[in-house]
Parts: sequence; C-alpha cells; structure tokens
Amino acid sequence: MKRSLYPMLVLLVIGSVLLSACGAFEGYGRTKVTWFIGFGLGAQPDHITLEKELADEFNRSQDKIWLVLDIAPANSDVTKLLKDEIASGNSPDIVGPIGWGRANAFYGEWVDLNPYFEQYDTSNFDPKLAPFFETEEGNVSMPYAVFPAMVYYNKAMFDKAGLAYPPAKYGEKYKMPDGTQVEWSWETLSQIAKLLTLDKNGKNTTESDFDRENIVQYGYYPTFQDLPKIGTFRGADRLYEQKDGKTVARIPAHWAEAWHWYFDGIWGDQPFIPKGPVVYDQNKSNGNPFNYGILAMTVTQLWYSSCCVFLPEDSWDMAALPSYQGQVHGRVDVDAFRILKSSKNPDASFEVLKYLMGPTTKKMMDTYGGLPIRPESQKVFFDLQKEKFPGVKNWDVVQASASYPDIPSAEAYTPHADEAYPLVLQLGHLIATEKSPDLDVEIEKLVANLQNIFDKK
Repeated sequence: MKRSLYPMLVLLVIGSVLLSACGAFEGYGRTKVTWFIGFGLGAQPDHITLEKELADEFNRSQDKIWLVLDIAPANSDVTKLLKDEIASGNSPDIVGPIGWGRANAFYGEWVDLNPYFEQYDTSNFDPKLAPFFETEEGNVSMPYAVFPAMVYYNKAMFDKAGLAYPPAKYGEKYKMPDGTQVEWSWETLSQIAKLLTLDKNGKNTTESDFDRENIVQYGYYPTFQDLPKIGTFRGADRLYEQKDGKTVARIPAHWAEAWHWYFDGIWGDQPFIPKGPVVYDQNKSNGNPFNYGILAMTVTQLWYSSCCVFLPEDSWDMAALPSYQGQVHGRVDVDAFRILKSSKNPDASFEVLKYLMGPTTKKMMDTYGGLPIRPESQKVFFDLQKEKFPGVKNWDVVQASASYPDIPSAEAYTPHADEAYPLVLQLGHLIATEKSPDLDVEIEKLVANLQNIFDKK
C-alpha cells in the first residue's frame, strides 16, 4: 500500500511546485503586454517610479491583460537593445514615450493605429494637430503630449536696452525703438538681435566701433536646433523628394536661405549669433547660452522649460514665433506611444494605450511634462506650469504655438538616415566654426553626397 501511495505523493509534490510557480506570476491566465521604456523621456528614476505605479494600477483595474515593464538599463544603446529583442523573437508590444527621430530607426515596423481609432473616440484630441500624426505609414502614434516651439527671451536684457519685448500673441506687431509698428518676422528678430549683441564696452553690433572679437552678449541662437530644424522655421520640407520611383536629394530653397541667414548671423558684418567655439565653451555656454545668461533670445521647444533653463524665474518669458514671408512656420516635438508590428498582442496593447490616455494622463503630465494632446487636460497643465514658474506670464503662447506644427516634421523619416544625417550635421558644424566656406558650394556637395547615399539599394 505504501508503494501505491508513492507515485501519488510525487504527483502531489510536482503539482504543488507547478502551482507555486504559476502563483509567482500574478498575471497567470492573462494576455501579457510588454511596455518597452528607455528612449529619453521615461528613463529617469522618477519616471520609472511612475511607470511602475501605472502598470500596477492597470493590472488591478481589470483581469484580462497583464502589463509588464521592459526598462532599458541606464547608459545602454537603447536602439540596438530594442532591435535585438525584435530580432530574437522576444519583441515587446508597446514602446514609449518616443519622439519622431528615435522612432525612425524602426521605420516600417509600427502598427497603423487608424483602424483602432475608428472605434476609439479621438474627437477630444486637439484638431489642429491631427494632420501632424499622419505619415506614409498611416497614423503610427498614440500621442501623449506635444512640445511646440516658441521664442524664449531674457527680459532684463531687453529692459536694459530699452527695447520692447517680443509679441506674446500671434499677429501682434512689434514696436521698434523709433515707435513704428512692424511685423514680428525673422527680419525684425534679426534687427532686434543686433541691438542686443554687445561687446565688452557695451557697444552693439550696429555701431561702427563694435569689437566683434570681444562679444559678451549675443542677440540670438537656435538652441538645440540642427540645420533642417533651422530651415523648418521658414517652412516644413524634406531633404529629398520622390521622382519616378527614385529618391532624389535636394535642399529646399527656403532652407538654403535660412542657412545663409544663420551663417551671416555668425560671420557677417553685424554678427548676432555666437560661433560654435563660444556655444560649446564649458565656461561660457556649455551648449546652452541662454541658460548661461549671455543670450537675449532663443527659439526652442517647450521641453526646454523643464530640462534646460535655470535662470531666475522672473528673468525670462516666452513669445510668439517670427513669421517668414507673412506666415508663421512652427516646430512641434511629440512624445507618443507606439505598437510594434512584431507584437503578438496588438489588440490588448491598444487597450493599454487607451488606459494610459485616460485618467492617468494627469500623472504622466506631472512627471513627463509636455502639453497634453487632449484639450480638457491642458488647463491642468497650465495651472501646474504657473505654479512651477510664477514669474513666467505668457503661457498662452504655448497653446497658440501648437497651432503651427511642421508637416512633415523636421524629424520625419529620411532614407539611410544613419549615413545621411551625419553629413547634414557636419555642414552645420562647418557653418558654426569656419568663416571661409562658400556655402552654396558646400550645399551642392551635400546634395551630391546625399544622393550617393540615397542611391544605395
């Protein structure tokens, strides 16, 4: 009898072990959805704390799906890590938050969400931004928040020069020193920037005895904006076009004009933009001259307020973007969630995205920052900003600037971007550091080199 009980005891032990193992996975019996995190926003310690909290809340909210986090290790090559996971057959389902540029490394691998949106109410997404998310791949983003560009300006520098602040509203005129009212254009910005560029003796760049070798204050710099982004402020476009099935390299004429303006602002007779060596001098600017108090104006995106400007809160404010040929051309960055085509559970993944875009939006807004895509959440965002930056008054310009998205985005997909984009960055470095190049010749070289890359099969 003892012998007959032995097999039963073995089975009971094995069963107990198996049940224990299953119990260790609280999501046993649910559809597993993996959320990959690590592309910049979302990877900071306080962000990870939030994301763990969101995953726990979602898992408690229902009994069909189990959300788990896949957090890239700090200082890892996140793009390579995700590519390796996909190639190994161990692909995550959701990726985010992620912006345009980082997502381009996985071009063609994102699920088009339009079929899901047909059964999901997107009417409370900001309608001005809806076209911004449509691409040749479809709509591959569940946008969480956007980061429009504005002018950031140093109030004290304007006050000391006796100059009017840039307009806080689009369509408003700028009051020149002689009292005339003019359009707030890139030409006007240039004129004001020259008056705000000072040498060690307090002379501005328009004065005949201005000492350009000893500039202590500059009028303007496009903070964290590369050449395509500088061009985009005069009109959204691409580095290429499709002709007869072929990818043809090109530099849009208005981009080339913007690059010439940038070059002249550094090296021309009346400079008002700092040279590269000044921008990257760790003691003078460290890549961020506005924050170091040597710059009167910059144009950059909303994330700059949270990450990169630590001047006294009452010393700076924001203003409307300048116009070009009578029209405003903006720049909008986005952080979004996406679903990979390699996901084994795209339907369940979309259910997670719906949850993240629901009541949890405020928690993400508190931690991630950014202007929420949902208008009903925007008031909460602005209340938080006013509390955080009580000295900054012109928050309305943020919402207004979101009405000028760059379509296509300045960070839109470019073929062979890993080879093409460094060439563009090289030209930007050349402009910032050398006075001698013939810029038209360099642009022609860039187009030729880009074409060689695009011709690769």
